[in-house]
Amino acid sequence: CKDKLGLSENTFSLFWNEMINNNIFEYKEERIFMDKNMFCKGKIKTDKNAIRLSCETVRYLYEHCQSISNHKKLSNLFKVIPWLNREWNIVCWNPDETERDRIKYMTLGDFAEKMGYDRSNAKRLAKDLSKVTFYKKGEYEKKRAFLYVVDKDFAPDQWIVVMNPLVLYSGQNYKNVRGFEF
Repeated sequence: CKDKLGLSENTFSLFWNEMINNNIFEYKEERIFMDKNMFCKGKIKTDKNAIRLSCETVRYLYEHCQSISNHKKLSNLFKVIPWLNREWNIVCWNPDETERDRIKYMTLGDFAEKMGYDRSNAKRLAKDLSKVTFYKKGEYEKKRAFLYVVDKDFAPDQWIVVMNPLVLYSGQNYKNVRGFEF
C-alpha cells in the first residue's frame, strides 16, 4: 500500500493512522476495507446524501502528483466536499440548496480561511487549486478541477469557486452543470 501511494515511511504512517483512527480503513485478514457507511462503488443504494466521484479521475489526479506538496494541494479537492452545493457544484454555505438563486456563495476568501489559509492569501489558494488538473477519458487537453467566477471589480478573495463536475457531481440534473466542464 505504501509503495502504491508513493509515500515515505513517515508520511504513510501518518496517513495510515489517520485513516484507522477515523474508521475509514479497516485492516483484517491481510486486506484493507473501506467503511461501507462512507464509501461504495457502483450504484448507490441509499437515501442518504451521497456524492459521486470518478475513480479513474481521482486515481489519475493522485498518480500525477509529482510531490508531497502536490498531494497536499490535491487534498483541497476533498476538503471542499462538505461545502460543495450538491446540485450546482458551487462552493457555498448551504450545500443542500437546490434553487440556484437561493445559494449563499462562499467566496474564495471564506474558503481559504476554511482550508487554513489566511484570507489575504486567497489568490495563492486559487493558484494551488488551479494546479489540480486531469485528462477526460479520450481527450488530450488538460481539464482543471476548479474554476473561479470573477467580475473585473472583484478582489481575489471575493471570487466564487466552482468544481468541475467531471471530477465530482452529486446532483440529479447534470444539465445544470454541463457548462462547468472546463
